[in-house]
Amino acid sequence: MLTRYFHKPNRSSRREEALNVHPASITIHESQFPDAVRRDLLASLRTRRVNHKFHYDSVKQTQKWLALHQAYSPTRNDADCRAIYENGFAAAAQKNPAKQVHVIGLGCGGGQKDTRLLKLLKSRDTDIFYTPCDVSTAMVLVACSGAGGLAGEKLFSICLRFGDGGRFS
Repeated sequence: MLTRYFHKPNRSSRREEALNVHPASITIHESQFPDAVRRDLLASLRTRRVNHKFHYDSVKQTQKWLALHQAYSPTRNDADCRAIYENGFAAAAQKNPAKQVHVIGLGCGGGQKDTRLLKLLKSRDTDIFYTPCDVSTAMVLVACSGAGGLAGEKLFSICLRFGDGGRFS
């Protein structure tokens, strides 16, 4: 079952426009509801292995994680690594003749790579839909703020648990 976390109003307030802030609509999967998150935290403590989602659970933790990522990620610091992504994005955009594309960022993080692909698609006059997905609401919000202007009203955000056999119905 999916539930709305934020509701996107029809128009933004003057204050939001002045601050360049736009409301986001994020769908939170039940795997991220408080009881499920508490179970995950207790399991992490029992096994003495911290679930990765707790590394960026809050906005402050997310900002610290993104700063660490910016400082040490090969996609930021290695031109050869960056070229792999750029060449892959260019090849995908060139081979896709569709006028509408829906990009889904699984484990979107801050959405920087997604944004590079979206910009490339937009430069080819492609109608873009974008869905950033991550275990961290804060990460999804960062991805929305970076790429949201490219997708406009066609932005659909999801916060959910990945890869441990959870069911999503």
